[in-house]
Amino acid sequence: MPFDWKQLQIKNRGQAIAIGVGVVALAPIVLPVVAKAGKAIAKTTIKTSFELYEKSKDTAAEAVEVWEDLVAEVKAELAAEKQVDSSDRTNNS
Repeated sequence: MPFDWKQLQIKNRGQAIAIGVGVVALAPIVLPVVAKAGKAIAKTTIKTSFELYEKSKDTAAEAVEVWEDLVAEVKAELAAEKQVDSSDRTNNS
């Protein structure tokens, strides 16, 4: 469906020109304020991202440590069970 450019007709050209002139006149005042706020927001976002990254690294390291401990415990239990099974077989023979 093609776009109908006739819908964009401006009914009050004087109002449109006034708005355009106002935007151009305020741009030197508004843009630095917006840029400064944008810079502060960007810096805060980056700082927070770094902090979250560091915390997630610590959490991941702890999770790996817990996992490795669990694996070691299971291996030890399996080895103990095998030892008990083999000694039972030796005693029953």
